[in-house]
Amino acid sequence: MLHTQVVTRIARYLPLARRVAAFVLLVLFFHYFTHSGKPYADEVILRFKDSKVVFMERFMQNDINGGSDGSALEALCSSKNWYPERVFGCYVAEGGIASVRQWELQCIRLAIETGASTLILPNIVKRKDRDYRHQRRAHAPPTGLPMDYMFDFQHLRDTLEAHCPQMKAYASISDLHDVPSLLTPIDFKTNDVFGEWEEMARVSTIPAPAHWKAKFDIYIEAIRSTKRLNSRPQGDPYRVQLMPSGMGFPVYSDSPETRHDISALLRFRRDARLLAGAALFKLSGKYGANVDPRSGRDGDGFAGIHLRIDADVEDELGKSIPEFAYQASESVKYVTDTGLKIAFLATGGPRETITEFVEGAREFNLTVVTKEMLLEGGDLEQLRKLTYDQQAIVDYEIMKHATKMVGLGMSKFSGDLAIARAEAYGRKPILKVPEPEDTMMWKDEHTTLFWHQLIRVPETFPFGAPIAALQPFRYPAMAAKTKYITISNFKEELTGWSPDSPNQLYAIVDMGSNGIRFTITDLTPPFTRLLKCIYRERAGISLFDALSSSAPPSSTDLNFPQATITLVSETLARFRRIADAHGVAPENFSVLATEAMRRASNASAMLDAIHEHAGVGVHVLAPEIETLFGAIMGSRSSFVNIDRGGLFLDLGGGSVQMAWADTRLPEYEVKAALAGVSLPFGAARFIHVLQGDAKVAATQKEVLRSGMRSAFAILCEKFPSLKECLAAGQGLDVYLCGGGFRGYGSMLMHNDPVQPYPIPSVGEYTVPGSFFSQTRRMQEVNEEFGGKIFAMSKRRRSQFPAVLEVLEAFIAAVPAIRTATFCTGSNRDGALLMKLPRELRESNPLEALANVSPADKPVIDAATAVLRDALPKDQDLSSVPTIFSLGLVPLFVQRIWYRLGEDVYTNAAYVLHEAVTRDPKAAGLTHLARAVLGMTATARWGSSLGPIDAQLYTGLKGLLDAANKTSGFWAEYLGVVANILGIVIPFKPKKAEDITNAIKISASLDNGKKKDKIKLKLQIAPYALQGVDTTVLEKVVEDIGKQRGKKSDIKVRVEISKLQ
Repeated sequence: MLHTQVVTRIARYLPLARRVAAFVLLVLFFHYFTHSGKPYADEVILRFKDSKVVFMERFMQNDINGGSDGSALEALCSSKNWYPERVFGCYVAEGGIASVRQWELQCIRLAIETGASTLILPNIVKRKDRDYRHQRRAHAPPTGLPMDYMFDFQHLRDTLEAHCPQMKAYASISDLHDVPSLLTPIDFKTNDVFGEWEEMARVSTIPAPAHWKAKFDIYIEAIRSTKRLNSRPQGDPYRVQLMPSGMGFPVYSDSPETRHDISALLRFRRDARLLAGAALFKLSGKYGANVDPRSGRDGDGFAGIHLRIDADVEDELGKSIPEFAYQASESVKYVTDTGLKIAFLATGGPRETITEFVEGAREFNLTVVTKEMLLEGGDLEQLRKLTYDQQAIVDYEIMKHATKMVGLGMSKFSGDLAIARAEAYGRKPILKVPEPEDTMMWKDEHTTLFWHQLIRVPETFPFGAPIAALQPFRYPAMAAKTKYITISNFKEELTGWSPDSPNQLYAIVDMGSNGIRFTITDLTPPFTRLLKCIYRERAGISLFDALSSSAPPSSTDLNFPQATITLVSETLARFRRIADAHGVAPENFSVLATEAMRRASNASAMLDAIHEHAGVGVHVLAPEIETLFGAIMGSRSSFVNIDRGGLFLDLGGGSVQMAWADTRLPEYEVKAALAGVSLPFGAARFIHVLQGDAKVAATQKEVLRSGMRSAFAILCEKFPSLKECLAAGQGLDVYLCGGGFRGYGSMLMHNDPVQPYPIPSVGEYTVPGSFFSQTRRMQEVNEEFGGKIFAMSKRRRSQFPAVLEVLEAFIAAVPAIRTATFCTGSNRDGALLMKLPRELRESNPLEALANVSPADKPVIDAATAVLRDALPKDQDLSSVPTIFSLGLVPLFVQRIWYRLGEDVYTNAAYVLHEAVTRDPKAAGLTHLARAVLGMTATARWGSSLGPIDAQLYTGLKGLLDAANKTSGFWAEYLGVVANILGIVIPFKPKKAEDITNAIKISASLDNGKKKDKIKLKLQIAPYALQGVDTTVLEKVVEDIGKQRGKKSDIKVRVEISKLQ
């Protein structure tokens, strides 16, 4: 009975169970196929769903770039330091959809780079439909619509919350109306953070992007100090606003994954994308094009054509856009060559022109369609409700899916599409700045952008262009005459050096802010490293003063007066004639322009005049190149090495740079230049501020002090070797160049404890940090001393207060200065040095100066061995300035048997003065080196000097005593040993045996209670002693340290025996 009931119930529910099982199987079936990677899964689904619905779902859920998990964006945001109080906004976005998209992406990327915890997206200025040539009246305040006028803001916000939660996005500043401190923003351009960035050559992207943020922080803090914003409570929000600029963030410095994730943040508005999907579906159905809604296709789909025939062409770009006939013929030819039969036309041009193109293409068996032709019914009505720019989004989304695409290189719409397609397909395009005769700007497997014979080169290029492939864009007036020199291109743009070149003369014009310097240098081997100057001239033309005469130095509209343009061009014409007379090859004549040329609004007029009068072009140096050539390598050129590392400062007329260089590091010069910090406090500029309004001057002083502290902190963070020097407690070595700092060096020489100061050059003048820091004392001298101060012009003395302010800010920022050395190196020295291969420019210049031949080397080595044997074995003299520790031995030994026909009195005076005046710009011959060489050489000839020469000798001895109290003794000691060599061997040795067979020397040092004693043993061959009075040798040795001044604390006793 029970069994029968159960069977009956089962039978009753069996149909229902069958239906449930069928449903479960159907669900599992769809789940399997929708999640499997099998290619036939989608085809199965199509049998169960409407094909257009599936097509549209795929289109809306995918992009040709593929999906993104946001991991690269997460990694980027996690790597940044974030500032809760910093709010980042941007000026309104203007132009077409490509321009707007580029600006929005720039805003987002730079906001992340600056660590702003809040981002306010820029509004978009709406252009009038079919009459958008003037989207807003001149001088009218820019307004705009929220970004969802073109983009999907909610998608952007959700993506940031998921993958970059450190930064919150807002669609408008009105969303933060309850924060009063955000009402007035700090406006800035990306180039502002570099101090005086060029406004003439206009490179397209930020150089050294890894260092930009640190400089941005310094700049913003300086502005906040100026506007007294730092007086607000700690953590009070403040807003920075990015203004339009020719320099964008170089996105190709990011990884491809990061670029993809940043780009994916911006998705066009949904209704426009739906219309694009509907049009693509129509292309794939009615017209038979092979269109995959999920990604681009390499197969037989359709061609995309962009014609720039819109109403704004003539107004916006003048004659740079080719006429319709040219565009049409080139586009049709390109498409027919691909073999595709269907083409989609993207354009905002007049309907009659579009009709003409469509009908003309039929003659070539090419079917051309537009979005209006593909959409119908409600879709077409929806399209007509959109604005002109919103309709352009539909074109853009369709064109992304084209198998092949053709457009114009000067169009941002085409350019942005080309980049998006190249990213998606992983193709590297051939991209270059075209010359007038070129016909192609971009070409890869899927996209071609044609060029036309243009009148001018566009100033910007679409966001995301491969930076390595781009050269700096130029204004048309400079295209043939000007090169903008950066870290990335200076090796290619500047004439190189070859040891095999038949012409080794190089002429350089250094157009500084305070003067124009002209030199001709001989780089003939083996003296190349010495950078021997054979002609030098300076024109006292202050380009900075010329600019300041047209407007205040703070103005952005500075112009060269016509009189200055004429004077400069005629001066360079004179320099060119001089170079020609010396035989300088035209390609070896270089003109280097710096800050003044970068700032001048009418720089092109100056460049035209120079080209017309002198027949030469101009190399405009980017700030980091100016730091490389001047502050670093210009200073570095004067020294053998800087193995402790050093702080390098360059004070010009308009700015001051600080950098850290350590010659032990690989590529140290480029790293130093890129990390260097520039502050707009040059002597010529800052003196105008100090002489102006007192409140403004006080504020700027604080900005300077804050900037110096930040600059030093940045360098400490970037260079571990700098931190190590500070931690060791030994103090830092500072190297200063530029006219302003050299003026301070001249003032220090005027007040040096050694008087009269014996070396007539501020170059390589070194002082201890304690003396260097006596700025107030130097100020008093400048104000009270009415006479002439050596190497200080009236102009330098008038700018001295500005120099002191810069130095005091620097001294306050740097905790411990061990030494300060003043350098004469300039852009000329750095540019020449960077022409040389690394092994040559890092070689010892003193070896090149000595130029010991292979034939002379055995003799030099033998004499050197004798001198070294005369030093006590147990005495470490590596830290004592001697001819050995300073690398001067070859230079000294070469002079032991020099001028043997003159008497000892004449020779003593001669070698003393020669050490001071020889090779005045020779690298390695520092003031200390000259003093050591002079004292040692004088002792070689007995140190017998007349009264006037004795004064110079005393001055040199004072330099040695200041460096090390025993250095003077060892200089005299080694000179006496050389004197003995000259007595024992009274002729110039021809072979090493002439020395080794004649004399041997050894020495030992005994530490006494009152004085140390050196026992010097001389073993002399009997033939060498013939006719020599040994008491004379004994007297020469025992008089060491007794010649003049205080007696030495070391006594020397000599023991003479015969050499067996």
